[in-house]
Amino acid sequence: MKIMPSKIVQLIHIEGPFKNQIQEFDEPEISIGRHPSCHVHFPVDNTEISRRHAKILREGNQFKIIDLDSTNGTYLNGKRIKEAILQDGDVLIITRAKGGPKVSFLTKNLDVPLVTKPKQDKKQKAGTEDNKTDVDNKIQRVERVKIPLSIVFGPTIRSFNELPIIIGAGRDSDFVLDHPQIFERHAQIFFDNDQYWIKDLTGRQHILVNGKQIGSQMPLIENCTLSLSPRGPEFKFLGKGHMIEIEDHPLEEKEKNQQIQGFSNQDSSKVERSSLLKKFWKK
Repeated sequence: MKIMPSKIVQLIHIEGPFKNQIQEFDEPEISIGRHPSCHVHFPVDNTEISRRHAKILREGNQFKIIDLDSTNGTYLNGKRIKEAILQDGDVLIITRAKGGPKVSFLTKNLDVPLVTKPKQDKKQKAGTEDNKTDVDNKIQRVERVKIPLSIVFGPTIRSFNELPIIIGAGRDSDFVLDHPQIFERHAQIFFDNDQYWIKDLTGRQHILVNGKQIGSQMPLIENCTLSLSPRGPEFKFLGKGHMIEIEDHPLEEKEKNQQIQGFSNQDSSKVERSSLLKKFWKK
């Protein structure tokens, strides 16, 4: 009798032709390359990738990446490898050509039960002064979730099986963000009614979803844009518990362009003043 695997592989595409896509596999072997039969099948015109470039091999509940003598190599966390054991959060680079592909490796348990809280009786709810809302009560309790939350920020990838978690600059935060706009305890992410939620802990309405302030808290819907402050950092929530940093923040890009334009205007003014002086001395 065939025994179904207790884990499945999740490949989160950070860069490359499938950027922001998530692929899930339960096969004992996952092939990667340009050949049409590959599970992860890259476009034929991406010649930096070999036709049969690499494979991920399952050994029980352990996974190994093997380079198949590819032309440009396979890299694990920046280091070229022939074969290596994979851990959750590892980053695979399929050749070091500009633009990737770059893939985050994660696994998901199939046999982890979803822990739910018993429903509260309406009379008990009405008679308890501390109960403000169902959601407020549930975010106080640590729960093991069926779909882990994974966060990709730059080279950092973390996966969480238990929620809620705290995001912040403080060392006691569950996910520490080194960013000038982030408070010591900045945000909380929790799970309720089959949805992920974001709660603003700054007290200053810093957090935005799709460009709008969330107030106290708001559910995260698939493909929404989550800004932890008006100046970033910014993430794309892909659904299924995956958050990936959007590296080019619109406001930061606008400021850069303004600075460049400002320098350009200053240079133009200098040229104009120089030309006027030359004309004056000629006279």
